[in-house]
Amino acid sequence: MLLIEFGAVVMVAASLWMVVSHPSVKAEVAGILGVVFFGLAGCLGLFRLVRRTPSMTIAVEGVRLFDGPLITWGEIDHAEIREQVIRNRSYPYLSIVLVDPDAYRSRASRVTRTVGGLNKVLGFGPANVSAQQLPVPIPVVLEEMSRYHPGLWVGPRWPATPPDQGIRPPTP
Repeated sequence: MLLIEFGAVVMVAASLWMVVSHPSVKAEVAGILGVVFFGLAGCLGLFRLVRRTPSMTIAVEGVRLFDGPLITWGEIDHAEIREQVIRNRSYPYLSIVLVDPDAYRSRASRVTRTVGGLNKVLGFGPANVSAQQLPVPIPVVLEEMSRYHPGLWVGPRWPATPPDQGIRPPTP
C-alpha cells in the first residue's frame, strides 16, 4: 500500500511537471487530469491506510465487500473466479453475481454506486473483489462462502464472456 502511495506522489509530480514545462495545450490538459486523477487515487489510498477495513466479510447473514451494504445469501445467484487479461497478464478476481444488481446498487453509498455503474458499463457485475485485495486465495473464500451457505452455486452458470471483452474464466 505504501508503494501505491509513493507511485501516486511520483505521478502527481510528473503531471505537474507536464503542466509547467510543456507549452502545448494537450500537455497542460493531460497534466491537469493527471494531477486530479493521481491526487484522488493518492488520497483514497491514504484513507485506506488510515482506516483499515477488510475487503470482504463473510457471515451467517451474507457477504459484505469493503464498506458496502450487506449482500444477503438470497441475493446471490452464484460466485465464480474470473480473470481480467490486460496486456497478456492475467488478474484473477472473485465475481459475486447478484440476482438483482440494481437493488444492491440502490442500497449502496454514492462511491459504491458510481463504481458499480462503471463496472456495469464495462460488462462487470457490481460485486467484485480482486485476488490482490484478499488475504487468502479465492478458492478458500469460495469454500468459506459454501460453508456459510451450502446451497450457493460456485462456478460459472453460463459460457465465459466472449474473448473480445478480455474477460474469461481462469485457465487451469
